[in-house]
Amino acid sequence: MIQRQDKLSRKVMLVLLYLLVLLIPGGSPAGESQLIGSPDPIVAVAGDYVILPCSLEPSIESLTVEWSRPDLKPASVHFYRDGRNLHSGKNPSYKYRTMLFEDELVRGNVSLKLFRVKLEDEGNYTCLVVKDGQVKKTVIQLSVVVISKPEVTIMGHSGTVVALQCVSGGWYPEPELEWRDSEGRLLPADVTHRHPDPGPHQRYTVTRNVTVQQTDTNRFTCRVHLQGLNQTRETEIHVPGDLWQLCPKPNIAVPVSVTTGVLCLVIVVICVAVYYFRSQIKHTAGSKRECVGLDDRDSGNGEHPP
Repeated sequence: MIQRQDKLSRKVMLVLLYLLVLLIPGGSPAGESQLIGSPDPIVAVAGDYVILPCSLEPSIESLTVEWSRPDLKPASVHFYRDGRNLHSGKNPSYKYRTMLFEDELVRGNVSLKLFRVKLEDEGNYTCLVVKDGQVKKTVIQLSVVVISKPEVTIMGHSGTVVALQCVSGGWYPEPELEWRDSEGRLLPADVTHRHPDPGPHQRYTVTRNVTVQQTDTNRFTCRVHLQGLNQTRETEIHVPGDLWQLCPKPNIAVPVSVTTGVLCLVIVVICVAVYYFRSQIKHTAGSKRECVGLDDRDSGNGEHPP
């Protein structure tokens, strides 16, 4: 009787342990496969390829794999069954753009490789595996960024400076743009413009102007990057040395002309003043002589009366 109770107790304990394993997050009975995706979003660059990770642990040799996007109609992105890739019912936008690593399926690698990524590919992808009637699935989030190489032009020159402009369009999300010299020092920008492009996926065109002075290398770099996504594009420009020589020199002809005119005017004024004072002196001397002559005549008339 006691032995029967002990056996019953052990069975109850085993059942409780089995249920406990099932209740533990990520737990599963021994020998049952788990499907593992990516907890973080996968970032892809438009125009490149991307791999959406998904794997079975432990691996299963014979299985059915389906990748899908629930927000699409039809939702199927890639379907694999009985050792073949089936294209019936596949969403047309993914035609000839997906593949599985078939040589690695026996090791549990059911990741999806997506070619020529487009901005419209952004979304949540479901990785689903069926084996012996058991269905396992996980969701992987794909984020798509659009980047472009910046274009740099020389806008003009004046004095001892040259104006440069950098334009980069079609970015998603909005990027940061900066100018740096050949030593990597950040250059202060004159004007910065950010324009969202029309469309369902808001892309951005960024423009930034900078005024630079002549350096040892005359090389300057426009850099555009997405913060947190480790995506950077840059373009370097070399300003020709003869361009600095073409910059207009300060006009010294005007100051010289003004100075010459002022000197001439001063000389004329001095000459007029000298002439005026000399005339006054002569006039005063003549008046004095006339007065002396009159006095002499008056004196002579008194000594010799008629």
